[in-house]
Amino acid sequence: MPRIDLKFIVKEIIADHKPSNQHDICRILIGQKNIPEEKVNQSKISRVLKQIGAVKVQNSAGNLIYALPKELPPPSRDTQLSDLVLSIRHNQNMVVVHTIPGAASLLARQLDYDSEALQILGTISGDDTIFVVPEEGVTMSDLSKNISTSL
Repeated sequence: MPRIDLKFIVKEIIADHKPSNQHDICRILIGQKNIPEEKVNQSKISRVLKQIGAVKVQNSAGNLIYALPKELPPPSRDTQLSDLVLSIRHNQNMVVVHTIPGAASLLARQLDYDSEALQILGTISGDDTIFVVPEEGVTMSDLSKNISTSL
């Protein structure tokens, strides 16, 4: 089964559905996004909401809904590298890592440092995106998993 990127999916749900509580997010994940029920629980959703910086705001009707801030706050001293990663996606040729703003260079440096073990030729990073180029013969799904576990 492919890796489920809850951060990316929850961000989509917040943008598209404007949920008012974690139960709504769980219901949409299971019902509309076809995420297995055993992968979805309140504590996971709570952790993901914190990682993506979701906040409750009042909409025009006066109801509280989840929203994403325009820009995430900078990481604190006790932030794990994995908390800086928003998503890891791939196609047949390349892996793309999306990070919080300003974190791509730091994470790309870590990937380059571990390039031999990860079997990557190198990385190109911007402010919040890293392109990872694999060595010959490495599958993108394997590389995505390796990157995920190394950060």
